[in-house]
Amino acid sequence: MWFPNLFKSSKKKSNEHTQTSFYDSLYPESVRYALSYNGSKMGAAEIKGLIPNFTDEALYLTIKALTDRETKRVFLEDLTKVFIRPDYQQTDLQALLSDWVSKIPAGTIVKGTKLAQLGRSGSANWQDHFYNLANTCFTENKEALPCLIAHTALLGFKHFVQLYRDIPHAHLMILMPEWLMDPDDDMMGYSVQLSPEPQVTLKTHDQCLVMAWTCQGAACPMQQHFCGNAFFIDDTIHSGETAGKITSFWHSEYGLSVPDDRIRVITDLRKSTH
Repeated sequence: MWFPNLFKSSKKKSNEHTQTSFYDSLYPESVRYALSYNGSKMGAAEIKGLIPNFTDEALYLTIKALTDRETKRVFLEDLTKVFIRPDYQQTDLQALLSDWVSKIPAGTIVKGTKLAQLGRSGSANWQDHFYNLANTCFTENKEALPCLIAHTALLGFKHFVQLYRDIPHAHLMILMPEWLMDPDDDMMGYSVQLSPEPQVTLKTHDQCLVMAWTCQGAACPMQQHFCGNAFFIDDTIHSGETAGKITSFWHSEYGLSVPDDRIRVITDLRKSTH
């Protein structure tokens, strides 16, 4: 009597699965080429290729590619509405990105240098670190305003939205350092309202970070609830230059000093050099 060789069949399927998993763990060929030979320059085609297996990386590059401020605001609002859903699935984000990548202006090129670091560390590890960072801030003080420093900190945007969404009148702030440091630019970033309804608005220097009134600086009676009690979220501190510029801005605009422990990052490279 003949019996099928179940072990051989099982081994073949296992090998096929292993090979598929291996190739799925690699960036698409065009992305690898850009990182190795083209100065990490990527366009809509590379971003689209990342969506199925490297969705967070595609999100990061999409935000960078949308340079028009109002367009970026609309995208961030759409993104917030997706992340805030109680039944959120990664396929929801993939569908949103597929739609938005088609709206990236023709010829747009962005630098994807950060993808090399993400590739070395592992995207899932990076997300775990961002979740832990968000959870630490949330646990320490649910009323403190999280200020995410664009663009890399937006890799962790999902975790902040999902942790803070049930806080009454919850807000997040997305700071754009290049706007803050430009003396001729009165914009500073985006205010993200999570409740009662998701809404993203552009913010100027003279506006309250979370309320619809003019900033009163050091005289603000609500200062310690908003700008005076903020966490500043980034992925990596290299020399501390960006963090220094933001804390300098906070002092000049609001008369507030930012303690070092209010700046929260995944990796502080300053510590490894001492």
